[in-house]
Amino acid sequence: MTPERFWELIGSLGGVADDASCERLDLVLQRSGEGDAFADQVEVHVADLLRHCGVPADLPEDTDEWVAAAVVAAGREAYETTIAAGEELDPTRWRWQDAEALLVTGWSSHAAAVDPTPREHDPGFPVTLQWKVASPPPGVVTSYGTDDLGDDPETGVVATSDPAWDRARRDLGADPALVEELAGLDWLDLHLVVRDGDDVTEPVLHPYPSPTSVRSVVLVVPQSLFADPATRADAYVEAVQALVAALAGRIHR
Repeated sequence: MTPERFWELIGSLGGVADDASCERLDLVLQRSGEGDAFADQVEVHVADLLRHCGVPADLPEDTDEWVAAAVVAAGREAYETTIAAGEELDPTRWRWQDAEALLVTGWSSHAAAVDPTPREHDPGFPVTLQWKVASPPPGVVTSYGTDDLGDDPETGVVATSDPAWDRARRDLGADPALVEELAGLDWLDLHLVVRDGDDVTEPVLHPYPSPTSVRSVVLVVPQSLFADPATRADAYVEAVQALVAALAGRIHR
C-alpha cells in the first residue's frame, strides 16, 4: 500500500478514530481487499510515533497506542508534524479514548463481504439495511462485492452504513404505533435490501425460507427510490412503514 493510499483512507475518518468512523472505513477495506495492508501500516505508524515521541508516565495502562492511533487518525500533516517535533505526546490534544478502534480496523477485511453467522436483532430497531449495488451513492458504505448470494439472510448479510438510515431509525423509533407493531414481529428477521438493475423496478416482499415456513422477511426496493440524498432518510422511513404494513395481520408464528 502506497503512503498516498494509506493517508487517503485515513482521511476518510474525518480526523477522529471512533467506532462509527472505523466501521465505515472497515467496510471500504472489505470491498477493496486492502484490510491487511492497511492494518500493517497503522501498526508501523503507531510504532514510529511511540519510538520518536513517547507518552506521559501517568497515562492509563496499555493506552499509549490509543494516543498514537489518535494522532494517526488526525491525518498526514498532524502525524508528520508531531513525529518531526519528537516531543512527548500530550493526550489532551487528541481524541484518543476511542482510538483503539483504529488499531483493529482492517483485521477481518480479507474475509467474505457477507457475514454468514447468525445475527442478533438490534434491540433498538429490528430491521437491517443492506445495499446490494455495485456503485453506492455518496454517504452509503457497503461491503457488497461481486459475489451475489441472493437475499436469503441465511446465506449471509451485507454490512451497510448510511447516516440517512441512522436518522430514519431515530424517526421511526419515535413512532409508538410502529414500535408496537415491530415488537409484535420480533420473532422475524427483517431486512430492507436496496438493489439496482432493470429487474428491480418496484418494492417486492420475499419470505424465507418459504411462504409457509417463514423465519425471515426481506423487502427488496429499487435504488431509484433513494437517489436524492436530501430525501433518502424519508424514503427509508416509507420503506420500513411499507414493510410493517405488508406484514400486519398477515403473518403469524
